[in-house]
Amino acid sequence: MTDRFHVIIAGGKTGGHLFPGIAVAQALKRKQPTTQIRFVGTNAPFETQTVKTYGFDHLSIFSRPLKGRSLVQKLTGTAAILVSLAQSFWILWRFKPDFVLGVGGYSSFAVVLAAWLLRVPTAIQEQNAFPGITNRMLARFCTTIFTAFESTRGFSENPKTVVTGNPVREQGAAVPTETSWISDIDSTDFVLLVTGGSREHPVSTGPWWTWPLAWQTSRICLSSFRPAPGMTSLSENSCSRWVSGQKFSHFFQTCPF
Repeated sequence: MTDRFHVIIAGGKTGGHLFPGIAVAQALKRKQPTTQIRFVGTNAPFETQTVKTYGFDHLSIFSRPLKGRSLVQKLTGTAAILVSLAQSFWILWRFKPDFVLGVGGYSSFAVVLAAWLLRVPTAIQEQNAFPGITNRMLARFCTTIFTAFESTRGFSENPKTVVTGNPVREQGAAVPTETSWISDIDSTDFVLLVTGGSREHPVSTGPWWTWPLAWQTSRICLSSFRPAPGMTSLSENSCSRWVSGQKFSHFFQTCPF
């Protein structure tokens, strides 16, 4: 790896795609501190703010999802691909990357495709056992496929596949939480830790649930939480939100499991 090594990490939108990309960026920086890294994805506040929190540059392109939408939205999405391709070519021409990594999410498609067309080495990183539509399409073009599981559907027999597991990012020092409810949990209590939920997927508990519940999620899912009868509704003060993960890290380290 030379001092002028430039890397683009494309995709994101949700933590499941974005955080493995950040982990890769951190690893590259450890190996060669002069490596120049740029994230390219959507303009979603979560994505842009998170990348900024970890100290990396971010550029947004115009992109829209194709899966599970109406015909009009699919046509709009197709048109968006052309726009995002033009933007991607411009970004690649300006930044001149030596390598482009797609981490999933619809915004990664145009960037990786443009890199392939320009003969820039490319790879995708698939975090799940069942790849999303974007990575399934990009698997045809990219040079290497990094997977978390040996049995990743559709990729396990592909000669381009390299099983690496999911990269884990460096976490900052734990900081004291602003909430008071954590200190009310006894160290001998059984605590259920629930993670995930970046879209409107309702989460609920049954009336039998009586133990402390720690849930790390997004603001959207927080508003959709359905407590069991007689259970107090969760508020932002009793739920760790996706920000930098530091508050959640502090709680996790003090949990008795």
